[in-house]
Amino acid sequence: MSIAGNVSLIQKRFSPFAWFAALAGITNAQAIIDGKATPDQLGVSAVDAHTLRVQLDKPLPWFASLTASFAFYPVQKANVESGKDWMKPGKLIGNGAYVLKERVVNEKLVVVPNTHYWDNAKTVLQKVTFLPINQESAATKRYLAGDIDITESFPKNMYQKLLKDIPGQVYTPPQLGTYYYAFNTQKGPTADSRVRLALSMTIDRRLMAEKVLGTGEKPAWHFTPDVTAGFKPDPSPFEQMSQEELNAQAKTLLRAAGYGSQKPLKLTLLYNTSENHQKIAIAVASMWKKNLGVDVKLQNQEWKTYIDSRNTGNFDVIRASWVGDYNEPSTFLSLLTSAHTGNISRFTNPTYDKILTQATMENTAEARNADYNAAEKILTEQAPIAPIYQYTNGRLIKPWVKGYPITNPEDVAYSRTIVYCEALMRTGFLLTQGSHARRLMLAEGMGIKRAPDAAVLIGVFSARRQYPVSADDVVHSRCHSSATTYRHHARRRRDNAALGHADVNGAAPVSQVASIRLG
Repeated sequence: MSIAGNVSLIQKRFSPFAWFAALAGITNAQAIIDGKATPDQLGVSAVDAHTLRVQLDKPLPWFASLTASFAFYPVQKANVESGKDWMKPGKLIGNGAYVLKERVVNEKLVVVPNTHYWDNAKTVLQKVTFLPINQESAATKRYLAGDIDITESFPKNMYQKLLKDIPGQVYTPPQLGTYYYAFNTQKGPTADSRVRLALSMTIDRRLMAEKVLGTGEKPAWHFTPDVTAGFKPDPSPFEQMSQEELNAQAKTLLRAAGYGSQKPLKLTLLYNTSENHQKIAIAVASMWKKNLGVDVKLQNQEWKTYIDSRNTGNFDVIRASWVGDYNEPSTFLSLLTSAHTGNISRFTNPTYDKILTQATMENTAEARNADYNAAEKILTEQAPIAPIYQYTNGRLIKPWVKGYPITNPEDVAYSRTIVYCEALMRTGFLLTQGSHARRLMLAEGMGIKRAPDAAVLIGVFSARRQYPVSADDVVHSRCHSSATTYRHHARRRRDNAALGHADVNGAAPVSQVASIRLG
């Protein structure tokens, strides 16, 4: 067989994240992806049974951070090549704390402890169930009914009500992610950078963050979130102008591009089915119509159809988001380089590519930060994307779930280290359901004189006695009981990640799912 034929067969086995190896600078990774080399030439070798050697084309300051990504989780070659069923329960081989026990497509994914895991003795949860629920309202309803212990998100319009009804269970810390719209830079009206810039300028980011969303999100003046390690953003010109000034400049740009009242701009805004995506799309379309006279057709598609439209470039403007694979600006900015498979906009700018390459060769954090700000400046001026807001990690967590790292911007939480408190679960369910008045009544009926928030002070009830006890006391005395079920409402949080991949191949990180239930 020819080299080209061999390469074709090899490429069929490529991971969707093969580009990650090239991003890491592993020797010959890009050449293999391009079909110019074969996998045996990859700069990776086994020194012995316990030592892996990785050869890089050049030093990469954040290489160690990259290796923690699920894209680098190992899979056994013989397992992958054993046939199409290699990922099914009982056949999938991984090196993490859990193994796949059951998978029902579009219903659930269940994992149990890996008895061969090096630290299995310290794995607390004995069963983790991931539930793929696309609608946030449905997931929240099941959470409130006690069917789920952690949600990945919740409907934004329920935020204030949830704060009132279940205080101490609603969390919205900053997350390493940006919500944005990508413009098609290769065809249609958005191939003109003036059109793209006008559309981007007219999005009232302050209004979006504070009013449309209102759960702690920050306006996205850059693609790279403010919480990203090693990034000190220069002030954006958008940030320094009033929305009225931005709208006026946008009108001038659109007229220069040939659009106006006699020839209104017409385009389609595509988003994948979601209540929040719809809410944001309606708000943005209204801003474009009011300030620029743009006729916007809103189009929503189910996930698979949406992905096909995105991959084939069948859109004018498309909803997108990116949550960092590692905590460093390049995880965001590299996405817009010409050769990146995640470059939804098909944006091509040699200067931009050169800047990102230069950043990998800098010797100091200050020099890299200067490069990143230069790259951000190009994105602002050329507008291949319109960053809208920086993510918060909106999540509902039951009081009996302990050990969840709320303030981690990477949103990585390993199931094996989370503790399920059975005592809190038995009584906390009563105290955290229904109205505030009902919770207080239940608390008082159990002998608790001051317990409006069950997560702060909770009663432990038995058939023989009733007495108040602090939540911390319960955690210390009862959290390592035999309770074992951990359920998630699983929804695609990262656009380009396959649901459940990291969960079964690693230590079931919570960051890959949407909700959790312990019980």
